[in-house]
Amino acid sequence: MIHIKTNPLKHEYICMGITASDVYRALNKDIVLIKSDYLGDECINNFEIIRSENIDKYLSEYRFGDLCFLDCNNMENVRELTDDEIAQMLFIGHMKRPLNSPFINRLGNSIVYMGHDDDYFCKLYCVSRDVFLDILNMRLRSCTGQHYKISKNSDCFFKDCADGILIDLAGIAGNNENRRLIYYVIGEVDNMDEIINNRKALIQQNQKKEVLLDC
Repeated sequence: MIHIKTNPLKHEYICMGITASDVYRALNKDIVLIKSDYLGDECINNFEIIRSENIDKYLSEYRFGDLCFLDCNNMENVRELTDDEIAQMLFIGHMKRPLNSPFINRLGNSIVYMGHDDDYFCKLYCVSRDVFLDILNMRLRSCTGQHYKISKNSDCFFKDCADGILIDLAGIAGNNENRRLIYYVIGEVDNMDEIINNRKALIQQNQKKEVLLDC
């Protein structure tokens, strides 16, 4: 199951059930670690760097604790970060929210990932809805083994995400030409354990909805 609560104005996506590996594989870029217990491939400006070719090794070891990273178009730009830009990045890692914008122009990052205990909880800042959709589609692929994709034109689905939804990954209905993903609008839930412990009740008490999948 996947829980999603979005704030489109802030580019913010709060999730349960999406892993750090899902996020990275959707990006396939080098990343800058802001907060972690890992050593990267190299250290630039006191930030640990993980190159794309080694990412699976690092993220396969992450299961518990806090992890915060962002992607970068050109690692040489990390050397050119100003004190203010470094302060903005460290603020995100410490306070779990941006001081100003989560997107550092010099780095050209498309996401900021903040996770706790991997798929138990994460907060994402995505520069566009399509970036988050790529991450969500990667999760569907990881869980189902199929190349299912939610259509980019699913405005009603994303409107419901702003209210808070629960996706039942066991509830993919229809035939190969008309696959539909089942989800429920459950509102905002601050405690992830509440979702885990009350999944059946949340499904029974809330309206079932569907979004079409491209196969």
